[in-house]
Amino acid sequence: DKFVSETHAIRVEATASDGRRCVAVQTHQSFRSCVAQSSAEFALDLLERRRRRKEGAPWKPGVWLPEELADDAAWRPKLLRRLSSTPGTVSCEFRTL
Repeated sequence: DKFVSETHAIRVEATASDGRRCVAVQTHQSFRSCVAQSSAEFALDLLERRRRRKEGAPWKPGVWLPEELADDAAWRPKLLRRLSSTPGTVSCEFRTL
């Protein structure tokens, strides 16, 4: 709010079928801005996949969940860099456990 400002954080922990685990923590100055920017980044990723379809990038029309967009191991680092560098990001860290 305008009196004390705002900071929000999200922690996501994922476990693979083979037991490997990863934790991601992102802190952002504004929840609204972060959600809007992240939505735009996912849409941009879909459009870029569509453009790269001729190069073999996976793309099909429809509704996608974020984890489905990150299924391409070669493309995943770029998507994660985008999402972790949105304006207002205070910190972002990924760790394997």
